[in-house]
Amino acid sequence: MAIGRRLLAVAGAMVLAISAVGAGASASLASPKNSLPKPKVGVVCAKAKQTAKVGTQTLNCVRNAKGKLVWTAPRKAPAVRASAAFEAASPTNLIRSSVTTAMPMETTTGIAPQLAARGPSGYEIIADPNNGGSPEVVYPEPEEAEVPNPALAPAVTGVAVANLTETSVDIRFEPVAGVTGPYQVYLRYGDSFTLKGADGSNPLVRFTDLTPGWDYVACAYYLQPRESSRACVNVRTLGSAPVQPAPVAGPAGVVATASGDTIEVVWDELAGVERYSVSIEHNSSFQVGGYSEIGGQRNHIRFNSGSVNPGLNYKVRVSALLTNGQWTTETLTTVRSNGSQPSAPAKMPAPVNLRVTDVTPTTVTVAWDPAVGGEAVTVWQVVARYLTSYTAIGVDPAARTFTIPNLNAGYGYQITVSGFNQNTGLWTEESRVSVLLPSS
Repeated sequence: MAIGRRLLAVAGAMVLAISAVGAGASASLASPKNSLPKPKVGVVCAKAKQTAKVGTQTLNCVRNAKGKLVWTAPRKAPAVRASAAFEAASPTNLIRSSVTTAMPMETTTGIAPQLAARGPSGYEIIADPNNGGSPEVVYPEPEEAEVPNPALAPAVTGVAVANLTETSVDIRFEPVAGVTGPYQVYLRYGDSFTLKGADGSNPLVRFTDLTPGWDYVACAYYLQPRESSRACVNVRTLGSAPVQPAPVAGPAGVVATASGDTIEVVWDELAGVERYSVSIEHNSSFQVGGYSEIGGQRNHIRFNSGSVNPGLNYKVRVSALLTNGQWTTETLTTVRSNGSQPSAPAKMPAPVNLRVTDVTPTTVTVAWDPAVGGEAVTVWQVVARYLTSYTAIGVDPAARTFTIPNLNAGYGYQITVSGFNQNTGLWTEESRVSVLLPSS
């Protein structure tokens, strides 16, 4: 059976290009994804008309234009807009625009206090009670994602099974009026998926290479103009499921030893083995192969210098491919490599007095000051984070204020500012502040 690996929405690693970055030049942009925040602190916005007190501000839980439940402050009459000279205003002038109503904020070193104020755009500046939500990547179980969700767009209707055989099935559905993009249809077995696109003018998708007698789940949904709930149906292919052979235990006597800057692994030979598979793993770093047999023995190998980092704990896995084509289970042991990890380089002091000076439904303007006595930086990095989605922007070293564009109305963000010196290769510590964008 050929089923694709589990679909993961993974936020990729951000790399900030640090070379002659102009004032306000964008290094990389990633649009925040549309999902409800999962706060570490504060009250969760769970139902409309819910309220929460933050300092002297009362926040209301409302649905925005995308149907999401978000915290927002009651809209008041806009203040008179500042002149265009605001963009070039000095930090001193920006500080004078703040009022003295304090907002509760974290007091960890590098996190600036945030004041409730009204920016030049006329919107109140309010700290996000969820501080941008949790930055941890959470992969819900497939069954959770398939539960009807009233916060999403209405689900596709008429999802049904057709032309079912032992190894194939057709999934059909009824198109939804107003959908502006393609549909997504997947067939799932456990946590493995096969996903295909579908056209509303031909709402039928065929899946092949299935296993007889297996229970699958087929679901259809769409993403435009906004994501919908999934509509699902159970599928059991015809015929009887093949009998799986009983598992065979992996090699016994597995011992891993750190030797110099290498790792040696030895185990007991198994009868009827075509070849062995040996791997070392540290966190997300995984290496299969890259080793040498010792003394011509295939059950005594060495992971060579260059593939082993010093002072790390490794998991070592050994399994065998039998001559009948069956793999054994893995035998696991652990070993710590010799040496020690180098100390992390010292960081320069964080920028100080980071504050939000203005907001609109889609932008945040922040200002900051360099640390007193700190070394010069060659570029500032300004990051806006909502859950696991980031917008990272490189800013000219002479800048002391910056407006972050293309954000989502009604969302709460954590804003981080740090500096980098490309001559020394050193970063500053981070300063952080949070803000809740107006919904409209």
